[in-house]
Amino acid sequence: MAHWYIWPVKVVFIPLVFISCLKMHCMQEYQLSEADNGKKLQLHMHDHVVIKLPASPGTGYNWEVQPNNHFSVSHQYKTQADAGVGAGGMDVFELDPQTQVQNGALKFLYKRAWESGAGKEFSISYQIQ
Repeated sequence: MAHWYIWPVKVVFIPLVFISCLKMHCMQEYQLSEADNGKKLQLHMHDHVVIKLPASPGTGYNWEVQPNNHFSVSHQYKTQADAGVGAGGMDVFELDPQTQVQNGALKFLYKRAWESGAGKEFSISYQIQ
């Protein structure tokens, strides 16, 4: 007899969850790497972007994010568990949209702090709805 009471709840609840995701745009996570340089993203306010760029801070080079007020940015450097001393790793940047914008660009420079020119550049362009 209990099955008769549970069944209508499932039929109503599952479509409601699906419809609310369509209406609110459920968060989407974008994983980007050096291969995505120059990519254009169509983002929503609830989305999350993770950019992983190869780095070797032992050489003096570091990735720097150019100033941008469209995202909150967090940064971590991660090494492989079995990496030796001086081995490279990954700079991991996590971005969360903070404001809607029609056309924006975000640039990362791989450079030494005491040098004026960049060794490499990574950039994305985006629209945030």
